[in-house]
Amino acid sequence: MCASKELLTEVTELKEKFNKEYNNINKKQSIADKKIQDLLHKVELHSFSASEGYKLARMIKDARLEKRFISDERSKLNKIKRIFSFDESKYSKILSNQIQTLNNRTYTPRILKDLF
Repeated sequence: MCASKELLTEVTELKEKFNKEYNNINKKQSIADKKIQDLLHKVELHSFSASEGYKLARMIKDARLEKRFISDERSKLNKIKRIFSFDESKYSKILSNQIQTLNNRTYTPRILKDLF
């Protein structure tokens, strides 16, 4: 396999790894959102003592901090996502065509015509 095809394969594998991580961070954000909603519904729908209220407030704070961290990571990944917004099958086809063109090329002498 030629170096350019190997490189395209490596980039494609890296893109797949990135997409898995991106999907993973989206799932984590969804879980964090649901956790916060559970806590808020507990506050809304149930009575609790002052100490239980403090514990709930602390749990909400911790959940919000977790969500903030995940959101920041997702924001960073969104910036990187633009790098991977290419269609590898399209580039693979272009690369194959270029390799085929290079393999089938011929040279016609310009000056020394009787050399060939």
